[in-house]
Amino acid sequence: MSTYTRRKCPVCGYELEGWHKNNEYWRDKIGKPFDECPNCKRNIRNRQYKEFIMIDKPKLFIVFYVIVDFFKSLMFGGMLGLLIAGGILKIQSTPAIIFSAVLGFVLLLILHCVSFKKAISESLERTSDLAYCEYLYNNGLISENILLEQKNRLLNI
Repeated sequence: MSTYTRRKCPVCGYELEGWHKNNEYWRDKIGKPFDECPNCKRNIRNRQYKEFIMIDKPKLFIVFYVIVDFFKSLMFGGMLGLLIAGGILKIQSTPAIIFSAVLGFVLLLILHCVSFKKAISESLERTSDLAYCEYLYNNGLISENILLEQKNRLLNI
């Protein structure tokens, strides 16, 4: 599900609007914490998103995200499979209905995991640029310790 949001650029007053994917079960989303204003080309802070290195407990975040996605896929994927098998295709066989519910669950879980992995890898790719990490530090989004860790990691490669 998505939400339509409207924000104004603090520099030029241009109204930014658009659909954003909801993520009710966790307040942090993995992504670029800045949007570019199409009018003045300045970066505007987007508080809904964080880079992966900005998350305090990344292992706990991943575990929680996977558990929630598991149950979310179980519920919605199972319902989707039941709807398609029983409602649309009019299948009367119990094993076929159970199979379609399990198939819907598995497919939705794979989709969630692939999109989550893609978001993490894109974030790690962005933060592998030292200039970008310094930009995050200069804007107060990462601490000096995280910046130093990133510098050491990137210079030791």
